[in-house]
Amino acid sequence: LQKQADDFVTTYKEKINTATFSADDLYELFKKQEKFYADVEDLKVYSQSVYDANMTIPELEALKNKVDDFVTNTSKNLAFFKLEIGKLVDKKKDLIDTPILKDYKHYLHRIRRSVPHLLSEVEEQLILDVLVTKSSTLFFSASNSGIVIFAS
Repeated sequence: LQKQADDFVTTYKEKINTATFSADDLYELFKKQEKFYADVEDLKVYSQSVYDANMTIPELEALKNKVDDFVTNTSKNLAFFKLEIGKLVDKKKDLIDTPILKDYKHYLHRIRRSVPHLLSEVEEQLILDVLVTKSSTLFFSASNSGIVIFAS
């Protein structure tokens, strides 16, 4: 999965919001993303489930933490997707109504509407860092106070 994430960066970073990036290219990207995110979700569910089944085994906690770190770092490294796709569909509005992208029409509309509110890639990465740190702190605080919180 790390190689796939690295390939996404190499293949797509600063190459989506260009004049030559077509509806077919965007469709291919979405299909690759769907498979990648499904595989990542399977890994997350597995690592969390085996850890939940027996929290006393340090190796299972280490596995869960490794997967959590991978997900966090991958989210930061792929933050450019939404930014570049947003700029692309804002510039090429006709892409939204392209037949090959019909299954993604609502998603593309949503991204396009968010363009004026999008942050830079660096700002998005900082927010991801803060969210991960804050959610871990919140979970730790809640756990120590006896409050049960279910989060993914």
